[in-house]
Amino acid sequence: MRVAQAASLLALLASCSSSASDASGGALQPYVASTNGVAMDADVACGQLFDAYQGSLGRLGCTGTAPLCPGFLKSFANSASCLTWDAGSIDDCAQYYARFTSCDGLSPTQCVPSPAAAACGADAGHD
Repeated sequence: MRVAQAASLLALLASCSSSASDASGGALQPYVASTNGVAMDADVACGQLFDAYQGSLGRLGCTGTAPLCPGFLKSFANSASCLTWDAGSIDDCAQYYARFTSCDGLSPTQCVPSPAAAACGADAGHD
């Protein structure tokens, strides 16, 4: 009886762990970051998110590649030109990358930030 209870407890604890893969909910589905409605310039947002991802790679001793800015963010905008991003989602993604405790599942596209409302569309003369 005690063995069965111990096994049940271990299974419950394992399901509640916060290992690297659990930073994305355990199933490695992309994490959609929370927003706060505050706009952030695309260059600043890209630098912050890229630095957070690279910092986690370095902290954990992982190898990985990601496009440099501005390409790091452009992959999330379906090739649209997003000039501003939601600051809350950028911060949330940075925190998301920091929660990883191993290299498992850590990828630049694992966290999905949000463009600021009505920020994507025609290039408006920017490169």
